[in-house]
Amino acid sequence: MAISNGFDESLVIPALTKRKGWKQPTVAIPNFPTLTGDVITCQSGLPFNLDHAACSPVLLWKCQEDNGISAEDFNQYLLDLQASVIMDALNGIFMMSQIIESPRSIFSKNFRTAYKPIPNVGDFCGWQINVAEGDYAVKIESVGLIMSDSCTVTLYLYNDVIAEPLWTKDVTVVAGQNQEVINIDDLILHYSDDTHKTGTFFFGYYQDDLANQGVQALDVYLDSFNGFNMMGYQCFQAKSNYTDKTFVRSQYETNYRTFGLNLEISSYNDFTNTIVRLAPQFDRLLGMCMTAKCITEVMTSGRINDGQNISQQQFEMLFRTLEGSIQNPNTRNEFAVNIPYRTGLKNKIEREMWRMTQTFLPDDKIMVTIPPVNEGYNNKGYSRSRYSNGMEDNWGYQL
Repeated sequence: MAISNGFDESLVIPALTKRKGWKQPTVAIPNFPTLTGDVITCQSGLPFNLDHAACSPVLLWKCQEDNGISAEDFNQYLLDLQASVIMDALNGIFMMSQIIESPRSIFSKNFRTAYKPIPNVGDFCGWQINVAEGDYAVKIESVGLIMSDSCTVTLYLYNDVIAEPLWTKDVTVVAGQNQEVINIDDLILHYSDDTHKTGTFFFGYYQDDLANQGVQALDVYLDSFNGFNMMGYQCFQAKSNYTDKTFVRSQYETNYRTFGLNLEISSYNDFTNTIVRLAPQFDRLLGMCMTAKCITEVMTSGRINDGQNISQQQFEMLFRTLEGSIQNPNTRNEFAVNIPYRTGLKNKIEREMWRMTQTFLPDDKIMVTIPPVNEGYNNKGYSRSRYSNGMEDNWGYQL
């Protein structure tokens, strides 16, 4: 997973690559490779060849530095060129700060060390998490486990609208009575993505997993809960079937036990789902960006220019297409040549990026303070309505 400027490259690049492609030349050209796969996939029906004369696969074939390039390598060259154009286009639109909340733990523990063994009653237990609706992502950076003895336990992430676990990981606690910190690189939660639409997340483990090893999770003496803007959370335990690795999601108990788990969590802007779902909106911009890229490739190609394959007049025409006419002519001749003033392609791209920025990031959606998703919870992250119940579970906490 490669997050860049608020989107996942591994998902948006394939989605946008399929929108526009290249058309194989209809005239036979000696040694010219056959274009295949995603290179010629064009869901928009408007291949790059139609955007500008410089957008020619034949011209690019002559521009690239390897005069003996294979068909496979040339197809990959075109895909890499398109990926570069996609990244240029998206980075020109999604320029807002990516990180919303830096990594921090769900709860803090003060200097007084105190542990309370939690009975194993055959439940699935841990943390229930709700992610904010919108173009946001919540990342579980690490999990700290405190157990009564050394053990190996499997951690699970479920969503209440998906039967199978979304993620599992076997972790080992080396020594009891000590926190074991497990870093996690691949656990990102979205309100909506290709696996689910909405739903609540459940992160935890099966108590039978511990019971089979004669181990109990340890509850800890807490100082305070931390609040998050992009998610709401609470402790939970639910009746489970350990053999089938399932639990009752429609009815479960919430309390103030930590179940020996503390999650370190961060949040950030993630427009991946919006970009993928609205991929056709980028067709025009991608065509313009590819045109600029192709013109630059032609103008800077050593193979073309060293062989004097384009004239000075053609070079100046490409430069004028890219940069526009001289806006403030210094001489009478320049004034005559450059009237009317023609906007260059770079300026048009900037205007299109600005227009799309207003589409995806209108000013009224840019907020200095984002309201908490867990409305009805207090700033320490637990429900006021549940605060007065189950006090026997609230062992040793300072609230």
